[in-house]
Amino acid sequence: MASEAESASVIAAMRSENYLGDAVNGFVEGFSVGGNKAEVIYLAEDESGYGMPDEGYKIVSRLPYNSFIYPLAGGSNSGMYKATREEEFNMNLIAGMDVDCSNYSTRVPFSVIFNIREVVHSLLDEWINGNELQAHYSFDLSDDDIVYIAFCESFFDNLIAWGDYYSDPDYWTQMCDRYKAKAIEKEESYYESR
Repeated sequence: MASEAESASVIAAMRSENYLGDAVNGFVEGFSVGGNKAEVIYLAEDESGYGMPDEGYKIVSRLPYNSFIYPLAGGSNSGMYKATREEEFNMNLIAGMDVDCSNYSTRVPFSVIFNIREVVHSLLDEWINGNELQAHYSFDLSDDDIVYIAFCESFFDNLIAWGDYYSDPDYWTQMCDRYKAKAIEKEESYYESR
């Protein structure tokens, strides 16, 4: 969805072979659709990268003014949202992660939501009905009520963008519609290869 941006940065908590590394690789590959390469920045060599909001703030403050930021750093994301919110001439865009992040910054056009409440409800229903719970569950974009993209309508209320296409309220939904099937296909092939 960010493939038309001139530059993009994935800011991740740490290098990882697990789901975090998969998310980094997925964004980098998806961004390359536009012909550009996303920069990957790691906050730390270990789990401490999840709790470094000040470092996240500093990194975002140093990025080019027209970067798209994909934050994958847990609690450190708060510093990144703060930087996009407080820097007067910052025109970076930043994806919301896990919950609707539109209240954290006016620079969030969409959020990738993981609806943990729905997961807990479905597991409780299985348990109450006497079904055996699995040791591991995986959810992806094909599970529309659990993993989905929420578009932030407030983004357009305060819009100062470096690309005219971003000012079109339909831009983000059209991009999501265009690439969602491909993203689901990539997820499925990833899970099959594991």
